[in-house]
Amino acid sequence: MRARTVINAAHWLLTVLLAIFAWLSYQPDPRAGDTLQSVRQVAPGTWLYTTQNSEGGATVPTVYRYYLRNADGASVQQLYGDFPFLTGSGTLAAIAVDGDTVRVDYSGKVYSIEQHTGRYFLTYSLR
Repeated sequence: MRARTVINAAHWLLTVLLAIFAWLSYQPDPRAGDTLQSVRQVAPGTWLYTTQNSEGGATVPTVYRYYLRNADGASVQQLYGDFPFLTGSGTLAAIAVDGDTVRVDYSGKVYSIEQHTGRYFLTYSLR
């Protein structure tokens, strides 16, 4: 009787662990629907990439992701390897590079924000 109880408990534990593993490994990438909106040079050798994701439909706002890269010509798939310094549903009003500091003026809702990206330290003016 005890052996059967142990086997049943091990079976349920294994089933729960496999279900958790399957759920964690099947999380879709939120950036999968991103499209490249714009690329512009903000300083010599520094490029600002903006991606847009509007797959949420009428009830989910359009999400913009902003990346800084040291090279022009990156695709959206190459940006997946980078981490956006700013993610939100607003607009980037201005961006200026001064040495290793980048000043960003942004208005709108912010979903995530970073203080460092690559070799740059970021300062923000949020509205």
